[in-house]
Amino acid sequence: MSIVPMSLLDNVRLSNGSEYLKNYYSDLLRTNRSKALELINDQDIHFSTAYLLRPLLKQRSALDELNPLYQKAFEISEALSGKLSGQASLKAESQMRSAGECIVPALRWIVSTAEPEEGMDGKYEQLIDRCAAVLVRSLANTAMLPELANLIFARNRRGALIHELVWAFFEARSPESLVLLIQRLSSPHSADVKLAKDLLCFIPGISGNTLHSGSSLARFAFYWLQENRPFLYFTGESLHLCNKPMHYDVCKSARYLCRPVSVDSGKPLMRLNDDEEKLLAAFEKLPYNSQCYLADFSWQLYRRNVYQWRTWLVLPINEQAALAARWMGGFA
Repeated sequence: MSIVPMSLLDNVRLSNGSEYLKNYYSDLLRTNRSKALELINDQDIHFSTAYLLRPLLKQRSALDELNPLYQKAFEISEALSGKLSGQASLKAESQMRSAGECIVPALRWIVSTAEPEEGMDGKYEQLIDRCAAVLVRSLANTAMLPELANLIFARNRRGALIHELVWAFFEARSPESLVLLIQRLSSPHSADVKLAKDLLCFIPGISGNTLHSGSSLARFAFYWLQENRPFLYFTGESLHLCNKPMHYDVCKSARYLCRPVSVDSGKPLMRLNDDEEKLLAAFEKLPYNSQCYLADFSWQLYRRNVYQWRTWLVLPINEQAALAARWMGGFA
């Protein structure tokens, strides 16, 4: 994990606490305003620290003297703070989308420097949740998913709420980002491992009693992701609906036909031809276990020898199954 640089004011807060920081900065604003503004405009300052000092800046009419990025961040925090009804929330998100070029850097600054959150109030955490959701869902920005993953696991370790952050993370609909969760399976923190298992529970064998552990479990999960990435789709399940949502699923019919799917719909990216439609109809009549078996075999054969796969695929589905049962032992 990358370490985010800190400013002098961040160090003051982390070394002495929030109240000391406020008193220190209040005195500095009164006695040396130019120095106070220089410190608050430090390029490495965390939003957490700036958030605590905002009331003092407002009181001293200093908000307009912040750099444009930090001014925009405070505008965002003002728009997204407090109680927002469904309609008001949609309106706020719409405003974010039309807020200009500075909006994404400002939101990224807020989310990526949200830690540490110790001593911050619930309104602050709610604000971070909303900023993450706007970035991912409204602005389709996935570049900050590593920071969002860091935030989720850091909060979880201290028992804080993570539902909204997890929702925002998966709303990115980015199977590639699952690597960020898989890496936590080998974490030295047991809370990280448990949460990663819960969030990745759609991977067969990842939770419960398993022969894998630590880095072995991470390798197993990474291999599964490589095997199934072309056929993964987002289900829309979330922690708001159940304790262990299956955020992703594998489209078995697409794996059988070796056709990649849309992560949004689970439908093939390319239209199926008439022969494929007939194969699909026959496949979908099979019991679930048979579908899994044939889909796995088809994908393995396709990657091993595409010419053999095409010959096999034109056979009636009962003959496909018979050959698959005979040949499967030859595939690792």
